[in-house]
Amino acid sequence: MDLNKLMQMAIEHQQQQEASKLQHNAAFELLALTFIRTIPPVQREQELSLSMKEVIDNAGYLDDEQEEVFLELMGNAKNIVIDMAIKTEASR
Repeated sequence: MDLNKLMQMAIEHQQQQEASKLQHNAAFELLALTFIRTIPPVQREQELSLSMKEVIDNAGYLDDEQEEVFLELMGNAKNIVIDMAIKTEASR
């Protein structure tokens, strides 16, 4: 494989990673905006926790270790959405 081909592959990989990151950011931003418009601030954390519980209950095939990792990821996602909602609301 020549150097030009290798460089092209590296550039394409980085572009794909950037596109994926933008898609994830857009998804969280859309979720935060939806929460701002539909759920009062005092109920947001409770509603996200209920949604997380439903997802976890529906993923009943997880073993204890997988469930622990899944809970951590869901908690991080919940915090990101709440932070984005607060920042978006504050900037209005």
